Order: sequence, then C-alpha cells, then structure tokens
Amino acid sequence: ASMRITTSRSVTLTAKRGHMHKAFLTNIVKFINISYTTFHPEVIAISEQFKSPLVKPKYFEYMDILRILATFAVVFLHVSSQNRKASVIDSFNWYVFNIQEAGTRWAVPVFVMISGAVFLGRKQPIEKLYKKNIFRILTALIFWSGFYAIAKLITSHDLQKAAKQFITGNFHQWFLFMIIGLYMIVPFLNKIVESKKLTEYFLLIYLALTIVLPHSISLFSLYHPFLGSAFKTALANMNYHFALGYSGYFVLGYYLNNIKISEKAEKIIYALGVLGYLITAFGTIAICYGKETENSMLFTNTTPNVFMMALAVFVFGKMRLGKLHLNGKSKATISRLSKYSFGIYLIHPFIIDEFRILLNFTTVSFNPLLSVPVLFLAVSIISLALSAAINHIPYLNKYIV
Repeated sequence: ASMRITTSRSVTLTAKRGHMHKAFLTNIVKFINISYTTFHPEVIAISEQFKSPLVKPKYFEYMDILRILATFAVVFLHVSSQNRKASVIDSFNWYVFNIQEAGTRWAVPVFVMISGAVFLGRKQPIEKLYKKNIFRILTALIFWSGFYAIAKLITSHDLQKAAKQFITGNFHQWFLFMIIGLYMIVPFLNKIVESKKLTEYFLLIYLALTIVLPHSISLFSLYHPFLGSAFKTALANMNYHFALGYSGYFVLGYYLNNIKISEKAEKIIYALGVLGYLITAFGTIAICYGKETENSMLFTNTTPNVFMMALAVFVFGKMRLGKLHLNGKSKATISRLSKYSFGIYLIHPFIIDEFRILLNFTTVSFNPLLSVPVLFLAVSIISLALSAAINHIPYLNKYIV
C-alpha cells in the first residue's frame, strides 16, 4: 500500500513539474513577444513597409555609389593592414594602423548587401543564374588565380606554392568563392524573401546565431576560457549552417532596400554605426593592451560591431546618397566607376606588392599618418587605370573584370 501511495505521489509530482515546465516556456515566449513589441516599435513600423510578395528589385544609383566607396575602402583596408600585424603592439604605428583599418571593416559586408539587393527578388531560371552570373565570377576567379599563381612562381621559384596559390586563389579572392556560394543558394533565399515574416525570422536567426552569440562567447572566453570553451562546444553542437556566413548580409541588403525607414530609426542606426567603429578600433586596443600577440577578433566581418557599421553605411547610402540630384555627366561617371570597381578589387593587391618589391615603398617607409594615404592613392589610381583598360578589351571585359 505504501508503495502505491509513493508511486502515486511520484506521478503527481512529475505531472506538476511537466505542467510547470510547459507554463514556464509559454511565459518565456510571451515575454519575448511583449518585449519585442514594447522595446522595438521602430523595427515593427519599418517591417510593415516590406514589399511582399516577391517583387522585381529596382536598381538604384546609390548602389553604384556604395559599390565605389566599398571598393576603395577595401583598397584602404589592405594598405593600412599591410604592416599592422608586424608592428609592435602599443607602438605608434600599431595604433595608427589599427584606427585606420577599423574604419573600413564595413566594406565587404556592404558589397554582399548590394549583391543581395540586386539579385534577390528576381524570377530568374537556375540555368541562367549559372550561365550568366556564376560563370562570369568563375572565369574571373580562374584567370586571376592563374595570374597570382604565376606571380608567386616568379617571386618564390616554388612550383608547389604556385600550384597551391592557383587552387586557393590570392588572399583577397576568398570573396569570389563566397559570392559563388551565395549565388548558388539564391533560388532558396528567393523563397524566403517572398514573405516578410519569413525574411525577418531568417534575419533574426542570423543575428542571434552568427552575429551575436558566437562573438559574445569568444569575448567571454578571453576572461573565462574554460566556460567559454564549453559554450562554444554547446553552440557548435547545434550544427546549424543555413544561416551562417554571409547569407544574412545578402538577405539584409534586399530587406533594407525594400522597406521604409523612419527618420528616428535612421538616426538610431547611425548612432549604432559610430558605436560599432569605436568598439572595433578602441575595443581592439583594449583587448590587446599589455599582450604580446595581437587579437583582431573585433575585425571579423560578422562581429556585432562590424555589422552595426555595415548597417549604418548601407542605410546612409539609401537614405542620403539615394536622394542626391545628379546631372547626366555625374551619373555616367558614377556608372563607369562602378563598372571598373570589380577590376580594381581584383588587381589592387598585386599593385601593393609591386610597390613593396620594386620600389621598397610600404606603409612603414615613413609616418603612417602620411604613408597610408599616399600609398592608397597611388594604388587606387593605378588599379583604376588598369581596370579601365581591361574593361575596353573585347571578351576580356565580359569574363575577367
């Protein structure tokens, strides 16, 4: 009898616990919903303007301007980072390089956002996507991988290193591999952007699992390595991949291009952008203070601080640059520079190397406050001239730039 009573009490207790657990989860969901509607009215007001269902994306001139700015920002990034890691931490040069480079970390995410704004929403057959868009990037990747492999062979006289260079591409060509991968999943992402709710859900997952959580854990790990490692393992065990990498930036570009942003939300985004830069530059200084080795974790393109900068730059492009009243000559110049931007991106690392090899001119040749801008201007002008020349060569202008 006593066993029956004990068993009965155990079942009752288990049932109560199950009920409490269910109620707890329900309350959490309610709390999240209430918090979202209470503390994020601007986000909701913005999201209601989203164009749904699928719309054909309209190309705006501000995207050309953003592409040009992002291109030269990448050139500046690679110039300013040339000797940053080789500089002694806490030295004058290191501080200058760090602060300069931090201001350009938004460039690659903005490139991806522009691509998403342009490519998503198109009712394009998969065959055309491969034959036109992916094939063009692939041919450029193969050509320039061969170009940099030959350059590696000439300088190193090592066939194995040159072969590896051809397979992996030069350090900056990772972008081409990444963009090909994004183009391949465009048909899936198009299904997501057909729905406003599904788009926002995807962006929420991306923000949580790619932008916020991983980098928050990495920062936490600096001070609590044991617990940080445990959190990293737990997060990795989820094995989520769809909302990783740059897919969120790709979708975000389309999303921002198709919503109405209020003046108040715009100001908040700009404030976040400034905060993002301060965290990138001075947060890195704080993390590296007193250390012998540099930690550039805040320079990663998917960190919250870089995300805030990219968001601010893209919104500035849409809200401010998009309202510029340009004459026909200015529009033609901008369109031409935008057309040359891909070639500038592809060839500028070679020009930086040639300045170092042939002229022994680097960012430490003299005061970096001057050397970085001077080298940047020289590399930009030469890269622009070469890209313009290639763009006027039949056939090559269609496949390698």
